[in-house]
Amino acid sequence: MKSEIITKGGQKYIAVDGKIIDALSMKSFRPTKNNIGDFYKAGIRIMQVYCSGLTSALGLPYSLYGETWFGDKDYRFENLDRQIDFLLETSPDAYIVINLHVDSRQWWHDENPGRPSSFTHLSQIAADKKWREDTADYIKATINHVEDKYGDKVIAYFLLGGYTTEWFSRLDFEESHPIKLSAYREYMNDPSAEIPQVDTLEKEESQIFLDPEKDKNLISYRKFHNHLISETVIYFCHEAQNALKHRKLLGVYFGYIMELTGRGIWNNGHLDTDIVYRSPDIDLIATPSSYQFRGYDDATANMLMC
Repeated sequence: MKSEIITKGGQKYIAVDGKIIDALSMKSFRPTKNNIGDFYKAGIRIMQVYCSGLTSALGLPYSLYGETWFGDKDYRFENLDRQIDFLLETSPDAYIVINLHVDSRQWWHDENPGRPSSFTHLSQIAADKKWREDTADYIKATINHVEDKYGDKVIAYFLLGGYTTEWFSRLDFEESHPIKLSAYREYMNDPSAEIPQVDTLEKEESQIFLDPEKDKNLISYRKFHNHLISETVIYFCHEAQNALKHRKLLGVYFGYIMELTGRGIWNNGHLDTDIVYRSPDIDLIATPSSYQFRGYDDATANMLMC
């Protein structure tokens, strides 16, 4: 089976084996027969699976089905299979979208001490070769398993990483780390380059723009910081396509430019969005509805520029 984005009458559609399907989908962190069944009865034919063994920022597990990545090359997909089988039993002719959580696990940190968590401190570990390679292996192993067993049902994958799984570099607050410093020096082609100190990162409220001369290193560093996050997303998507071969759609949650304000606009790492949008390995860019308009009487809002 092949899924793709096609253009018809100036509009974009998802097509499966050349046939356009309704793109409306259902995603639940706590899927049950009742909620899945009700959406299925209402005509929804795309159901989303959340493959994660990690805990959210709220202290709750992202998925009640449990872990699939238990150690170095130790992948056990029984829990993922149970979730997919459940959805297919509840909605037999539905298509499946796999949301694959790729952040570093605790066992990995135990075996590789001194590395920050990619969930909380993405920019500080993003350039680490071992984390990248181990994670890429996990991504490809998961895709190969799913395609072998459920390839006629799965139409897309989303790679989820960083804080809240939306590729935010949230809790490092642009601070340095030996891994990040080494990457910055390579980026600058300067072995003596230094990451700005906290007192340099913070500016007076009256200073609206950075000074191109006085703040030259800070400007370079912030460009690097955001490029590093985007380049990491692209790296993992390229590795995923080595397994997918572009037979299925691949997406990320990224580019929340309309809602990043204050310090977050620098720290979250979504400012180098162009290279993500242009990547030939990424088919789908997604966001939830605006975080700022979620009251009962609110209208929704878009967080993407496009």
